[in-house]
Amino acid sequence: MTWAAGPTPLKLARAIRLCGFMGMLLAGAAQAQTDVSEYALKAAFIYNFAKFIDWPKPSDGLLHLCVAAEETFEGEFDKLSQKVTGGLRLQVDHPKAPEMGAQCQIVFIADSEADSLPRWVQLSREKGALTVSDAPGFLDRGVMIEMQMEDERVSFDVNMTAARAARLDISSRLLRLAKRVY
Repeated sequence: MTWAAGPTPLKLARAIRLCGFMGMLLAGAAQAQTDVSEYALKAAFIYNFAKFIDWPKPSDGLLHLCVAAEETFEGEFDKLSQKVTGGLRLQVDHPKAPEMGAQCQIVFIADSEADSLPRWVQLSREKGALTVSDAPGFLDRGVMIEMQMEDERVSFDVNMTAARAARLDISSRLLRLAKRVY
C-alpha cells in the first residue's frame, strides 16, 4: 500500500530520532531545576557535542576537555568530569596557556582568551582537537563551534572548514541541529 501524502516511515523515524537528540541535549542541563545557569546549558551542549564526533580511542580511555578561561563558570564544566561519552571518560583540565593543552581533545575557549586565540586554534588544529566557544566572532577566527544564547536557549554555528583542517568528522546529525554551517 502506498501513501499519497504524509511522512514516509523513514522520515518519521528521522524526526523521532531528532526529537530524542534534542531531549538529550537539554536533559543533562535541566534535570530538576527550573532556573538553569547559562554555563550549565553550555556544558551540557559540549558534553553532547562530544557524542557526535568520531574520536580516536586514546590508550588511557580519557577524553580531555580543556577549559581555556580566566573565569570559573561556577564550576559547571568541572561537573562533567568522570561522565562517559562514546566509551570515553571525560577529564576536565584548565591549562593556563595553549602549550599546556597538549592532551586536549575538546577545547572551550572563553572570550578572556582572545589574545591567545590564534595559538589555541593552531595547536588544536594540529592535534585534531575540537574547539568550542561562546565568544562572538571566534567562529570566523578558526573556532569550530560557536554557541550563542537566544531567548534563554543555546544555539550554535559550525565552521566545517576548521573542523576538516583538524581532520575531525562531525556527524551529520549534529550538523542538522546547527543554526548555520559554514
